[in-house]
Amino acid sequence: MCLNSSVFLRFFCLLPGIGMLCLAACSKKENEPVPFRTNEVKATLNEQSWQANVSNTATHDGLRQIFALKPDGSSLRLYFPEDYSGTYNLSTDQAVTIAYYKDDVFWNTKISGSLEVTQNTANVLEGSFNTQLISIFNQDTISLENGTFYWHR
Repeated sequence: MCLNSSVFLRFFCLLPGIGMLCLAACSKKENEPVPFRTNEVKATLNEQSWQANVSNTATHDGLRQIFALKPDGSSLRLYFPEDYSGTYNLSTDQAVTIAYYKDDVFWNTKISGSLEVTQNTANVLEGSFNTQLISIFNQDTISLENGTFYWHR
C-alpha cells in the first residue's frame, strides 16, 4: 500500500508542472493586439501612386466586386469568383476583370496581367494585381503595377 501511495503522490505532484508546460506551449497570444489594416486598394498607375479606401464590396451570381473611389472621382473595380483563392491570367480568364474609371473614360479591356487572390471569404478579401488595360472609347492604355487590395468586415 505504501508503494502505491508513493506512486500516487508523485503522479499528482507532477500534474501541475505538466499542465503549466502544456499551457505555455499551446497558448495563443490572445492579448496581443491585432495590427490595424485599412480597407484599401493601392497601385502604381502609369508610374504614379494611386490609393483609395474600399467604398463597398458586393457578391452577385458567384462573383465578388471590390470598389475603391478617390475624392477626384477616379475609381478601381475588381471582379473575381466568390470563395476561390488563386492566380488568374487576366488576358485569358473571362471570370476576372479589373476596371479603372476617370474623367468619363473607362478602361476595362485586359491586354495582359494577373490577379492573385490570397484570401477570399465573406469576412476578408485580399490579393495583388498587375495589368495593362485599354479603353474602348479612345484606345488609350494604362498600366497598373504592384497593385494590392485588402478588405475586412
